[in-house]
Amino acid sequence: MKTYLDCIPCFYRQALDAARIAGADEIKQKQIVDKISQLISDFPLEASPPEMGREIYNLIGKISGVKDPFKEVKENSNKFALKLYPKLKQEINNSEDRLLTAVKLSIIGNIIDYG
Repeated sequence: MKTYLDCIPCFYRQALDAARIAGADEIKQKQIVDKISQLISDFPLEASPPEMGREIYNLIGKISGVKDPFKEVKENSNKFALKLYPKLKQEINNSEDRLLTAVKLSIIGNIIDYG
């Protein structure tokens, strides 16, 4: 997997969203955007977007002081998913094609990505 030029605007958007969720004020948000500009200029396009994402989130953690801006959202999502688990397990067990049903439910769960 390589990084395409079309990925770059998304890096900025994700970083700004995460910085805001982390509670960074406008000054820290600007610092994050400035540092990401430096990172992007030095980052080879042959590297993968997840590699860049890791660098971006490390940077946000250093500047904002919040290691995981999505921690609370992820915890709430996990609690919600655990409440659904018995019903989803029953749906899989009652389906004609259990593997296909499990894969479809897994895809639905993986669409939700909080970083």
